[in-house]
Amino acid sequence: MRLITLLILCCSLAAYGNTADSRLSLETELNSATPQRQISILQQLVTENLKSDPPYALQHANALISLLESTGATGTAYLEALQQLATLQVGQGMLDEAKANAEKLAAGAEQLAEHNRHIQSLKTQGVIARIQSDYDGALDYFQRAAALARQHDLPDAAVQVEYEIAIIYYFMGKHADAIELLKSIQPKVEQANNQLLAGKVLNILGIVYANQARFEESLDVMLTALEIQKSLNNKGAQQALLNNIGVTYNRLGKIRQALDIYIESLDLAVELKDVQSEALALINIAAIQQDLGDYEPAQANLSRGMAIARQLNDKNLIAQGLNSSAEYYLVKADFAKAIQLSIQALTLADSSGDKTTAVKPRQNLAKAYLAQGDIANALLYIEQAITIAAGLENKSNLSKLYKQLADIYQQDGRYAEALAAHKRYSELNNEVFNNESDKKMAALRARNESLQKDRKIEAMANEQKVQAIQYQNELTLRDQVSAQAEFQRYIFAALITLLLCVLFMIYRRRLQTRLNKQLRQLVKDRTRELAAKHIELERAYTVMETQSLTDQLTKLHNRRFLMQKLPEDLANTPADANEQDFVFLLLDLDNFKQVNDTYGHTAGDLILIQFSNLMKQVFRSSDYTIRWGGEEFLVVMRHMNRANAPAYAERLRRTVEQHNFDIADGSSINMTCSIGFACFPDTQGESPILSWNQVIDVADICLYAAKKSQRNAWIGVEKLAAHTGFQDLISDMSLSVAANQVKIVSSIAADEIVWD
Repeated sequence: MRLITLLILCCSLAAYGNTADSRLSLETELNSATPQRQISILQQLVTENLKSDPPYALQHANALISLLESTGATGTAYLEALQQLATLQVGQGMLDEAKANAEKLAAGAEQLAEHNRHIQSLKTQGVIARIQSDYDGALDYFQRAAALARQHDLPDAAVQVEYEIAIIYYFMGKHADAIELLKSIQPKVEQANNQLLAGKVLNILGIVYANQARFEESLDVMLTALEIQKSLNNKGAQQALLNNIGVTYNRLGKIRQALDIYIESLDLAVELKDVQSEALALINIAAIQQDLGDYEPAQANLSRGMAIARQLNDKNLIAQGLNSSAEYYLVKADFAKAIQLSIQALTLADSSGDKTTAVKPRQNLAKAYLAQGDIANALLYIEQAITIAAGLENKSNLSKLYKQLADIYQQDGRYAEALAAHKRYSELNNEVFNNESDKKMAALRARNESLQKDRKIEAMANEQKVQAIQYQNELTLRDQVSAQAEFQRYIFAALITLLLCVLFMIYRRRLQTRLNKQLRQLVKDRTRELAAKHIELERAYTVMETQSLTDQLTKLHNRRFLMQKLPEDLANTPADANEQDFVFLLLDLDNFKQVNDTYGHTAGDLILIQFSNLMKQVFRSSDYTIRWGGEEFLVVMRHMNRANAPAYAERLRRTVEQHNFDIADGSSINMTCSIGFACFPDTQGESPILSWNQVIDVADICLYAAKKSQRNAWIGVEKLAAHTGFQDLISDMSLSVAANQVKIVSSIAADEIVWD
């Protein structure tokens, strides 16, 4: 293996030496050559170094254009040189020069009726407009190029331009249009067997899926695209894919994997001398390092990335960098600086038309103004962010914005509006969760079916091997019998022949016995191996199933566990059994957001872990303890007497209040929690009015009432009157309480509970 590696290295060095020698030889000849030969030499130097050494190719492309213009050559060779020069200038961030050369190319190609080069010139101008965040201008260039391709029946060129239009749709927030166009391109690309474009189409499709929170689909198509580009050794496309895969890992919460991918993307961008991709990778790396608390290297990388982005005048990149800087100052509680940077980012994002980038500065502004107590401005910007995000089809991001809106309303004392916003957050969060759960369950089933099929195929293969051995034995025996018969025919009369025949039969019997024994052992060993492999697969499946039902931070159950287990528990509980009530308790840490803002998310995570341990101390081992989302938890107390629920709620409230929560710097803080609970069945002795899902909603109303009334408290609904309606409860609980339709138990005096 080492010898092979050494040979490859020697060949690479030899090839590099040959390339360097060739360049030196051509450069030496250039000075003394005739003008026509000089043109030929420069064309060779530009073409051979176009991808491997863009700055070197750019230098000679400029010289080639000057020589062609001085000799009056304005034909096909001149147009090709202009096209190469403009492409190199775009890659090096020389956008004004590239635009001027693309316009020259358009004029020359139109005059010579070279339609492909005319289309290429329009594409180059569209790419320049896209880099400068002029999406309307870019769309105009690409649509003109597509019309030209259709007019002159150039299907390959038309597909290339449609791909560029799909990218612009993405930047303009038209995600459905982008997906529709990309899917219409895919069969055309496959029919043309254009692997390079197939990889690019999958890349953009993956980006759009990611922005719709369809992360599993996004990762699937982008990894497929990466394999295609690796097979083509297309490092430029690989670099772009690595960056987009990093974004998807980040959105899936796999931060360490995202950082590794971004670093690989940066290394490839530097190798390719692609300054725009280098800037994007640096800004993405800085954002991850900030999330991990590595502020010093994050600021260094952000500074490098922003310097390149400003040199390129890439508004989108600059806005992303400003957003990261604003988030840094939010963590440092320098809200004035965070507001200043966010307004700059907002102005750039709005002028570029990139709706995805336009959401983040508004979100940061809402956080900063809320921290300063400026409710009006916080509401202004969060509502703008919600309006923009609603058009981007990203329910995951939209749900987070509604959660932020609920926090703003709550801090302003507008509890009814806070409850409505929180309910919208819960609805969106549940939709995202259910979609992801369905996809993961489908994938799990597919993997399980695949494993079962593998086991079946392997068993069939083993059976086939056994049959082959048996068949071979039969052939051997037939040959032996045939030989014996032949032998007997020739020397049957001789006594010695008879004796030898008897001996041979004895030998054959022993041989057959030995073969049968070997065959039985072979089957036995293979059966044991298959059984061991089956057990191993079953264990792997069990581990995978357990992980999918567990919250990774707190090690409590998650929502999927509840949805899988609870319906079966309820179905198996006798309706007339004693102490078979189910009590649903929703728990929320008071003022948890201030902990994150003051001490950082690491401290917040430590508190959530400690809180989950306190829950395990208070509640029974048979109860379900579930992380419901963020700082909210759900406990389902199964098979108990509902009269004992207040004692458990008070025990948890007092345990949390008396506990010193450790944070990352070695110090500790005190926390409190609020609790809302409701019992199932909601009536005693009669058929239930509410489903268990609706009972959780009632517990949620009680939780909010506890927080609005005073915090560090609990409120519960023990039972309902037989004619109570669910809509009456959620629309105005206070009326239902006043009408004695609801039996309330609470740690707060009845006249001090605030329901609205």
